[in-house]
Amino acid sequence: TLLAKIPHIAITCDLWKNKKHRYFLAITGHFFDKEMSYRSILLSFKSFNKRHFAKNIKAFIVRELNKLKIAEKCVAITNDNESCMVKACEKLFDRSDCFRS
Repeated sequence: TLLAKIPHIAITCDLWKNKKHRYFLAITGHFFDKEMSYRSILLSFKSFNKRHFAKNIKAFIVRELNKLKIAEKCVAITNDNESCMVKACEKLFDRSDCFRS
């Protein structure tokens, strides 16, 4: 219900791997609530068992933002500068196919 009340949200996407070479992706949302207080919340977290291509990362982010009904509210994405994450985020803001399941 908190996310339904906000007009805009920025997200941060971070991809990392553990010592066993298993990859993890976290999506964090950043916004101002109705009292104009800055908030950050973890929106989603996923482990990747297979290769983490940009298209798979993009599909996961789109699916999660659509599930939370905040895809159209997303105004910015910050990422960790890992090459496949950069490509995934660039594709997200290609509005011709952005935020569709």
